[in-house]
Amino acid sequence: MNRRIVPLFTLLVFLFLSSSQQLWACDESSVDLVGCINDNGTYTYTLDICLEYTGLEGPPDAFSITMMGVMNIDAFTPPSIMTSSGDVYTGTVSGNVLTYFTMSTFIAHNNNILCEQYTITTSEPATSILVDVHQGYPDPECRHTIAINNLVLQPKVFLQGPLNMGMMDDDLRAAGLIPINEPYGTGNGEMLNPSLLVNTGNDAIVDWVEVQLRDPMTPTMIIAKRAALVQRDGDVVDTDGASGVKFIGVSAGNYHVAIRHRNHLSIMTDTPVMIN
Repeated sequence: MNRRIVPLFTLLVFLFLSSSQQLWACDESSVDLVGCINDNGTYTYTLDICLEYTGLEGPPDAFSITMMGVMNIDAFTPPSIMTSSGDVYTGTVSGNVLTYFTMSTFIAHNNNILCEQYTITTSEPATSILVDVHQGYPDPECRHTIAINNLVLQPKVFLQGPLNMGMMDDDLRAAGLIPINEPYGTGNGEMLNPSLLVNTGNDAIVDWVEVQLRDPMTPTMIIAKRAALVQRDGDVVDTDGASGVKFIGVSAGNYHVAIRHRNHLSIMTDTPVMIN
């Protein structure tokens, strides 16, 4: 009887490739949170994601971005992306998960590069971001978790001039001279709800201020800044008129805290303050 001898290496490769219709690997992938903007209760996160797939891959292929701690993703960009090998991924949203998928087949691509910047907008602050660069593949290199650090400050300041018997006058509000859009150019696009300007009493709005977090070793270096509202009793609140000033994506630590007002000299803590 004639018997065909199959080399062991060939047999092992054949068995491995036959065990699944899809074979892929996440070669090198990186995920970076570039920035977080809180625009009047709307949170926009910017991510740089770079993926490199190698090996034999089959359709459908997908990667996902999950915004933990929120109910829904309201908007995202880009709507679709193209890899260096010409494969097109299309983005779809389901709840708090953004998934980009393609029906392309990647056989013989070897190095298929996919580097892109993404923006995701939500109505709630995310607690973390989970990026699964190859859904269903167990390799831990395919999954990245970014913790979102949200600091909340509750400063209290008084502006000399409006200060009168322990409270500040709200003449600008009464005269309709407080702008709806923040006047400092923070880049965050803060706006106040005009309904806040009808409030009177201790919580009446006096004016906009800018709250800055500065480097503990180099106080001239601004780490983060937010436009906020100062009330008659000195409370500095976020643009909702009630909560503390939120710094999204800023880690707990020691910072110099500075307050800037457009008609007063700025002030800053003499020593760094621990904020967590």
